[in-house]
Amino acid sequence: MYPRLLDAPAGGGQSFFLFGPRGTGKTTWLRRRFPNALYLDLLDHALYLDLLTRPHCLRELIPPRYEGWIVLDEVQRAPLVLNEVHRLFDAGVYRTLRPAGPLDSPEEIDGAALETLVYQELRAHIAYRSLDLDLFTWRTAAGAEVDLVAYGRDGLFAIEVKRSRRIRRADLRGLMQFKADYPPARCVLLCGADRREYRDGVELLPVAEALADPTALLK
Repeated sequence: MYPRLLDAPAGGGQSFFLFGPRGTGKTTWLRRRFPNALYLDLLDHALYLDLLTRPHCLRELIPPRYEGWIVLDEVQRAPLVLNEVHRLFDAGVYRTLRPAGPLDSPEEIDGAALETLVYQELRAHIAYRSLDLDLFTWRTAAGAEVDLVAYGRDGLFAIEVKRSRRIRRADLRGLMQFKADYPPARCVLLCGADRREYRDGVELLPVAEALADPTALLK
């Protein structure tokens, strides 16, 4: 193999594309340059089908708090995966830049990162579909609050984001109050549960399902 003059981007936290004709040694260069990277090869037929039909499952393949390089070989075969890459990066930026100390639990940090991811997904979907909706937060003088409110000519939606699989009645307080004040609103709690449920006028929806199909959330 001829030596390559190509260098990887300097500094951590950067992403890049590697282009070139087939058979020129791109994969060999990547494996030698990043021997400890998480390597995902879309020539693997099973992986390709998973990412083609469920691009959001990319996050399931990344170990918790992983900070190393991730190589997506042949990513052009499933271009929608690139949307997930950008969203994962943005949520990761939040986790990296957020000040953390001994009083901060990993659950609190991950929960805020999940809220950020949902916000980014909704904002992108609203723009892509040209929906007449703006995003707000909502809080009463008594302290009841909702993470996201989408309001405009295309509807009224109140959305709370919880990382937990087990939802207590206290977790529904903000949405229940919002529903009482604005009965036409669709009130949804996105959580780590595996199935949909309905409690006191609030719809509990698995967050993975919502991220996979935001259209179903905003209708």
